Amino acid sequence: MPAVVPVPVRRLSHRDDKPIDIALDGSTKREVKPSADRIRVRALDACDRAQWQECIDGLTAARALDPEGDADPRVQAAWRSAQRALAPQPQGGTVRDLKDPQGPR
Repeated sequence: MPAVVPVPVRRLSHRDDKPIDIALDGSTKREVKPSADRIRVRALDACDRAQWQECIDGLTAARALDPEGDADPRVQAAWRSAQRALAPQPQGGTVRDLKDPQGPR
């Protein structure tokens, strides 16, 4: 099994104010995939904006990368809210309408 050697990294800002990670050997380290935390933050923001499908898609992607992070109470609350919002609504009106289709007299 190969040994894992940590590479020291220094964070610098680029012109567009986005940080760039530069290893001490001079190579740049680019993150190919967004981290589960970043995806989760975006998904929770979508939930707050009632963008339910975007919320669920993001939570699903984050769960695939980091299943343990799904246990966070904020994440669980977001799952419940999104599922409730996307659940099919009953057809036909209110309970009162079902009891007396003519309504109050």
